[in-house]
Amino acid sequence: MTARRRSWLRSRTHSRKPGRYTVQLRVTDEAGETDVDSVDVRAQGTTPVAAISVSKSSGTAPLIVQFDAADSYVPDDTILDYYWDFGDGTQSRADNPTHMFESAGTYTVSLRIVTGGGLESTTTTTISVTKRVAALQFSGTTFATLPLGSSYNLTSCTVETWVKAENEGGTLLSVGGGVITINVSPTTSTIGVQANGVTFNASASQMEGIWRHLAVVYDGGVAAAAVLYLDGAPIGSATVAGPLAMDRLTIGMGLRGKLGDVRFWSGARSNAAILSTKDQRLAGDEVGLLGYWPLDAGSGQSLTNLAVQASPGTLGSSTAAESSDAAWSTDGPPL
Repeated sequence: MTARRRSWLRSRTHSRKPGRYTVQLRVTDEAGETDVDSVDVRAQGTTPVAAISVSKSSGTAPLIVQFDAADSYVPDDTILDYYWDFGDGTQSRADNPTHMFESAGTYTVSLRIVTGGGLESTTTTTISVTKRVAALQFSGTTFATLPLGSSYNLTSCTVETWVKAENEGGTLLSVGGGVITINVSPTTSTIGVQANGVTFNASASQMEGIWRHLAVVYDGGVAAAAVLYLDGAPIGSATVAGPLAMDRLTIGMGLRGKLGDVRFWSGARSNAAILSTKDQRLAGDEVGLLGYWPLDAGSGQSLTNLAVQASPGTLGSSTAAESSDAAWSTDGPPL
């Protein structure tokens, strides 16, 4: 039998301090051939205490929070591992991660720490994220421009928005060069629509000082009609036909009041479709959605367009600050 010599290599010889130690065994035979194997040995000490510090515990989405586990401690050992669970399906192994909560909700964030000796401690904290509430305020001479990103020639389309008009009201929006326009007159309790040269009015009470949802569905093909919806219910229509050329929307020109959440679709949306989404934020990838401007950034010149492969809008007519720029308001529609 071939004789073998064994030697034990320890990371810390005869240490009584808690921690994780790697013990190696090296075997050498008479021919000088060697082999090495190792095993981790954990010496447990005092139970650790996990602690979470946060840069902020609440705010509007998207909310960026800096987390820190620096106040976590163990008196006689070392913390080797940090396991974060942010409560939204994502995790981290860093000791001080930064995380962005993209959606509104209440999130329970947990931190589990593990010492060198293998002992664990877990703690949690709560992060409250609210929806961003904002809209654009128009003075009668200010406006915003919402490019569609391409030029379209549509036989059918749908435009939607939320409005909170002042007493004077005015023109909410204009599609293309005015192929579709919507006007609100709280003093006369009417809403006026122009679609491909045809104008019609509908009675609408309580149009001042409260948020109302408006939609115009244009079908210049088989249906040959334009229909006005208020809060999801049809209130007026006219016979109209033919395609519409458009490449942008202009909103707020002539309006005294606020606008929020502008949507533009190819195709004539049904009453049921309008009702199903008017009170909800969209994802941006819905079929037929050509433009979606939530108007909820709350600051800046650019107006985010969440529709797929679409162009952002801008206050006024350009990204430069202008006297025609609409102002931001923290009073937004109930979405």
